[in-house]
This record gives sequence, C-alpha cells and structure tokens, in this order.
Amino acid sequence: MHLFANGQPAGDAVLSAENGWSYVWKDLAKLDASGAEIVYSVTEDAVENYMSEGGGSGTVISFTNSYMREEHEFDENGDEWIVTYGPGGQVLGRRRVLGAGRARTGDESNLPLWGGMAAASLLGIGAVAMATKRRKKEDEEE
Repeated sequence: MHLFANGQPAGDAVLSAENGWSYVWKDLAKLDASGAEIVYSVTEDAVENYMSEGGGSGTVISFTNSYMREEHEFDENGDEWIVTYGPGGQVLGRRRVLGAGRARTGDESNLPLWGGMAAASLLGIGAVAMATKRRKKEDEEE
C-alpha cells in the first residue's frame, strides 16, 4: 500500500496475515507548510490473479481484493478460449487463443459424401462411354 499526501509519496505499508491485512497510518499532519489542508490518498500494487476494488481519499480508505481464475474452454467449433471468472463465477472476459482448434480452411463440407458422388459420376461416365463404343461397333458391323 502506498500513502500519498497531496499526490506526493508519504509512506508505504505491506499487508499480510500477520497484521490482519490491515494498516493504519497514525499522526498524519492535517495541514501542509502553507496552512492548506492535506489530501491523503492510498493506492496498492496490482496482485496477479486478483481484482482490486476500492481506494479513494479521506479518513478511511478500504480495498477489497477478489480472486480471479482463468480457464481454457472450447466452443462448438473447436475454437479455444480463455475465460476469466471473478467473484461468484461472474464472467469478466473472454479472449480467443489464436492458432488453437482445428484448421479453418473455409471448407466445412463432408468429404466422404463428395468423394462417393465423384466416384459414382465417373462410373456413370464410363458406362455411357462403353455403351456408346459398343453401339458404334455394332453399327459398323451392319
């Protein structure tokens, strides 16, 4: 935690289980050297996997840190997403993992079906060609 007086650094505190995750700055001056009232504020460093809410200025400043978790999930298209969950399972954000999932060629067709249809077409063309050749041969023999 970092204490500021009129925007200038005025003190630091480390919160831990030993101090009950709490700290009180005592005997702070109310007025600066020119006699103007000092405005105090507190900030905290970002903590990985935690979302911080609170802060402010005044006589009591409070922060609440909530654990966030990230999970890898897959959608119906096989695309991979990283989903960030906050307190109570609230979805805070989703981002797609680039290069994950199946290759996207734009061809979503059923290859075995089209292969079978192509083979049937070739057989039909071959049958017509053989029938035409046989008729031509019969016409020549007459």
